[in-house]
Amino acid sequence: MLPDVQDHHIRKFPLTSISVLSPYSGLILSIVLLVFFLIKFYVLEGFLLQKMYGTKYTDLDEVNRRGFVNHHIAGATKIVIFIIAVYPFGNVAFGTARFHTPFIGSLVTMGDILVISAQMLIGMFLFELIYRTKISPISMVHHIASILVGQAAITISIAMNPDSSIEFLLCTVWVSPLAGAFDIISEFLPHLTIILYRVYPDSHRFLKTIFRAACLVTFFGTVAETVVVMYLFGQLWSLLDVVLQNHDSNPPYCFLRYPVAWDADFLSDVEKAGKNSSGATGRREAGELISSDYCNRSVTHPPYTV
Repeated sequence: MLPDVQDHHIRKFPLTSISVLSPYSGLILSIVLLVFFLIKFYVLEGFLLQKMYGTKYTDLDEVNRRGFVNHHIAGATKIVIFIIAVYPFGNVAFGTARFHTPFIGSLVTMGDILVISAQMLIGMFLFELIYRTKISPISMVHHIASILVGQAAITISIAMNPDSSIEFLLCTVWVSPLAGAFDIISEFLPHLTIILYRVYPDSHRFLKTIFRAACLVTFFGTVAETVVVMYLFGQLWSLLDVVLQNHDSNPPYCFLRYPVAWDADFLSDVEKAGKNSSGATGRREAGELISSDYCNRSVTHPPYTV
């Protein structure tokens, strides 16, 4: 149980705008997408990946090459978001800060950082939807829903909707586009795992270890996230109007959470395939899982194709 001061902070969270940047979310998102394009075109595809990985990158087919590039962009983006957003997220959600509390004594506020982080992650989802040549229906539905929910949470705060502050606060915990602290942590390792699989396809023992680690991190991250989300729901339930209660707690919402737990199952399958004593057979089985079945299942929350 969290301390009483944190209970009080959560229950008394005021109705307020998130940030002066909220009305400019479209501009921020446009800048984020342009930065992704420049990094992809001039840095990753331009020279960096070929210089780092050589023929292991250049010999990939178009589908796997785009996936390889996307994993680098997604993984790096999540690291950046975690670094800049972990402090404001922790202080706003569980400390004593508000959205307009100065960020480390500067003119920038906690809400400013959270809005920028939100647009970075939304931009990452949009980039994947546009750039990938193959994406699973689960991934597509999740990404579209996350983009709309994330942008809606910011939009209703501009109109000072009575539940807007609470909605955004909850989004910072469970919705990936808005800080998504648990997802940032549990999703980075799968990105790294797939990159290493492409780079070291013959290191069976090493691949077995990292896939097992990704499986465990994803599973326990899901459990931790669910506990915190349900705790905050309990603290804030009486403050939400009937419409928001029904929207966020209905069976479809609970059903859409299943891809998180499915990650661990899939990563475990790959890890088991890599155990095959014949080596080449194990690599082939793992490769088949990743190259085909992986495109129709989740790898982490949100689901990713390889």
